[in-house]
Amino acid sequence: MLTWLLLVLATVAFVLILLTMYWCYVNYNYFFKMKNLPGPSPLPILGNALYFKELDGFLNTLLKLKSKYGSPFKITIGFQYPWVIISDSKFMTFFLSSNKYITKSQDYNFFRSWLGDGLLTSTGKQWKIHRKILTPAFHFDILEKFLDVFEKNVEIMLNRWRNEIGTTNFDVFPFVRLLTLDIICETALRTEINAQIDNNSDYVRSVQLLNRILMDRALSLFLWHDSIYMHSDHSIRERSAVKIINSLTDSVIKRRKEEIENQWDSHVEDSGDERKLAFLDLLLQAEADGERLSDISIRDEVNTFMFEGHDTTASAISFSLYNISQHPEVQKKIVEELNTISNKGNNSGHFTYTDLQEMKYLEAVIKETLRMYPPVPLFGRLATEDILYGNQ
Repeated sequence: MLTWLLLVLATVAFVLILLTMYWCYVNYNYFFKMKNLPGPSPLPILGNALYFKELDGFLNTLLKLKSKYGSPFKITIGFQYPWVIISDSKFMTFFLSSNKYITKSQDYNFFRSWLGDGLLTSTGKQWKIHRKILTPAFHFDILEKFLDVFEKNVEIMLNRWRNEIGTTNFDVFPFVRLLTLDIICETALRTEINAQIDNNSDYVRSVQLLNRILMDRALSLFLWHDSIYMHSDHSIRERSAVKIINSLTDSVIKRRKEEIENQWDSHVEDSGDERKLAFLDLLLQAEADGERLSDISIRDEVNTFMFEGHDTTASAISFSLYNISQHPEVQKKIVEELNTISNKGNNSGHFTYTDLQEMKYLEAVIKETLRMYPPVPLFGRLATEDILYGNQ
């Protein structure tokens, strides 16, 4: 019995020694290059993982380390590449304006089962080509034509709010998230999913489930490793949700392609909606290297647009509403601005695109909210070469 126990202990010790040697081998080059950067001392294998035991405190831990070590500072977590945490705005401007540093960090791979090689997860030549293709989709001329979609869905949300007012306090975020999901689907896919009316549909529940799963994985160091994650309950539920979402996206792509082909064969224009060019239509018309995008590439970009668009927009709107509620004097100025614009308008009871451009104070409030509470507070890039910034 004692011999067996000693054998087990010796095996465990040997494995730990091998892991430590591998960890040192992987990180030595990076540690040497970053030896002058401040940061907490790492443990073998674990690195600085113990600093992030509390999942809800991930960002707060980074802020505390930043306060202690300044910017930039370095941390290491497990067998991941060492992180250099930077919060300097001037460096961010330099870094993000360059086309050299576009390789995404390893944690972006968490999203590939859902988003494939969409704009969020792709890199290199494919990222550059797809970014060029997608940029026109965000032109104001296109967005202007969907004002009626925005207004219709906002009215649905406001009617739901009216049922809550006067009863108790309520969280606006779940309402706003369903609103943005409805708007994104209708503007991107020409498909009404009515998430605000039926928030228990398979598609809506799958989107919300994937958002939670991906956030849990991003904040759980234990689930970062694919070999562990693939056997977890999270992975099983993720695959099921992705299958449901892809089924709807694929069917919408197929239907829209058939509609376009029928219109072409019949020489029929797209009537009143011809000018209302949906995100999906742009993808179906786009070419990469002289060829149409594949259905899988289109699906990846549509899913990416859905993921990046609805949740982050909902966060920005919710934070803005919260800020406004906490500052009555700001709320009063916003109302005065809206009344002024409304009184000199067409008196139809509907704001036009021109009216929106005149809402300068409201725009300033939203921008200040984005500065205070960015919906995406951090992002990562993998340095594929040494970065020269100033004289460093």
